[in-house]
Amino acid sequence: MLGDAYHWVQQSFAYIVTWLEQFIIGVPMYAAAPAMILIGALDSSLLSLPEINDYLVVMRCATDHKAVFYFPLFAAAGSVIGCLLLYTILRRGGQAVLRRRFRSDHLERVERAYARFGFLAVAVPALDRKSVV
Repeated sequence: MLGDAYHWVQQSFAYIVTWLEQFIIGVPMYAAAPAMILIGALDSSLLSLPEINDYLVVMRCATDHKAVFYFPLFAAAGSVIGCLLLYTILRRGGQAVLRRRFRSDHLERVERAYARFGFLAVAVPALDRKSVV
């Protein structure tokens, strides 16, 4: 039963990616650019679409060589908009969400590490291979 659901999700995702590729490549720039901004915003905020931005940008630039200089900027702009959206949401309700999700002693330990090491408290663990996998 679970295998059937997984297979259905995989097929649906493949269909969506194929449709997006045909849309981004086939439409004029005035339609593809806003679509890439929207896809970039969704990917960087609430709906993660792994590597789809990169794939669509490469496919569009491979078919339209003049777009190589400006088309990636649309995906980057969308990514910035998505990050700002996520930042705004978490900035408004961040502490409440953190307090509900994690134990207070863990939060205090993280806050002490950040106060002591600053940016390195986040950057060094992010480089660990285990945190990526």
